[in-house]
Amino acid sequence: FTHAPNISDINQGLAGDCYFLAAVGALVAYDPEAVRKMFCDLKDGTVLVRLYVGFDENNRRVDDVNDLAAKGTTLKPVYIRVRKDYETGGDYSLHCMWIQLLEKAYASIGANHKFARVDENGQLYNFHKEISSGDPEKILMHLTGRKGVVNISNDVNEEVCAVFRKRYVLNGIPGYMHNVIWDRITDQKNRPLPEDEAEATAELIRRAKEVIDDELSLAQEDLARLQILLDKKDVTLTPEEKQQLLTKFREAYLPESKALTEKLRLNLTTDDPTLCDSKGRQEPSTAVTDIKNALKQKKDIRALLKIIDHRTEYYPDPERDDNMTREEYEKQMNNINSEAKIRNRAIADINPGGRYSDREMSILHLYRNAVKNRRGGVLGCPGHCLTVLDIQLKNGKWFVLVRDVFNSFNYSYVKNQAGELEGKYNNSLVDCFFQKRKMKFLNRDAGNAAPGASWWELRDLVNTGGWFEAFP
Repeated sequence: FTHAPNISDINQGLAGDCYFLAAVGALVAYDPEAVRKMFCDLKDGTVLVRLYVGFDENNRRVDDVNDLAAKGTTLKPVYIRVRKDYETGGDYSLHCMWIQLLEKAYASIGANHKFARVDENGQLYNFHKEISSGDPEKILMHLTGRKGVVNISNDVNEEVCAVFRKRYVLNGIPGYMHNVIWDRITDQKNRPLPEDEAEATAELIRRAKEVIDDELSLAQEDLARLQILLDKKDVTLTPEEKQQLLTKFREAYLPESKALTEKLRLNLTTDDPTLCDSKGRQEPSTAVTDIKNALKQKKDIRALLKIIDHRTEYYPDPERDDNMTREEYEKQMNNINSEAKIRNRAIADINPGGRYSDREMSILHLYRNAVKNRRGGVLGCPGHCLTVLDIQLKNGKWFVLVRDVFNSFNYSYVKNQAGELEGKYNNSLVDCFFQKRKMKFLNRDAGNAAPGASWWELRDLVNTGGWFEAFP
């Protein structure tokens, strides 16, 4: 290294390796020392490069991104010896040697497409075929040996995701309260949250407590109704059975407000909440009505107690499409679970005037968390990948600082009358990257971090129809 590795060293040549370079950029932007430690100069014209390769529980090598992320997979260090040759061909990044050596080392292990071949003289063949196109999540695991990349894709069933969000936030809260609490805490357009995140979380809990207290007050009235029913002369229960029924009702429908509110607070602030049961007790007013009818039929105490214990199905299992295999269904459910958790963690994030959708806010949270923890982020749109460097709130809008590894000259894009992003010759946004059109600074108050970097409003990035990845 002639200088500390930095993101300006990374610039794409003609190979389709933007996914690789964007992932490396996400790492070097926040932890350049980690990149430096991957190299060991042997002082003989060669360098050892440390990467990580996955092995399953039977010690068999695995290269698929899902296999690498699996619980039973261990990422073990491997060391690749490469010559310190500076390549001048258009396939390579031409601005710095270390990124060339890293890319050649990765290509030589054949973990991407298995096209690479190294002969007895150490000559690497099929580099271009091996390195072209790939998955940044996979690269981040090969570079760091760490799992846990969080990604957000486009194939999430919004209706099912909303149900899962509710089940995570309201776990431990009586099921009959869920809808009214959820409507209250998610109504940010009519009742915007404070801009401070701690204050926003406190406001969400305060709103939920209002509903909980109202519902408990109604349950107290239902208890009084039940007491009146049991005091009637035609009731055949013994005094002990009446007391048993009243005690059961109190335990079921009159928990402490403080305990429920604390449970909600934990659900909102934990990174890994638990999904609530699909069934729960029916509303207390319904239970009292059913008990009234059972008393008319001279039902015994066991039948009356069963009414209070009755479970109503609040959350039926999502239906599986007839054309979907079980594996595809489970993958879809896993994606929805992951997305629901991210969206719930973003529920207290600043959403100026309710401008952004739930999905946009989840992407905001993903990148804000990555930047806060000095981790990397990658944005993928059809045909291209960019490195996410920073995210800031300016003039009531969220802006994301991204760096395009193919556009180190800051060429710009423009908006047409429909608000779509175009290049000079009416190219689409993705074409702009490949045509090297200038990227317009959507927020001129914020400076750039490196050549090829520019600020984009969050909504413009989300509208590329891409996917989003970051270390948590």
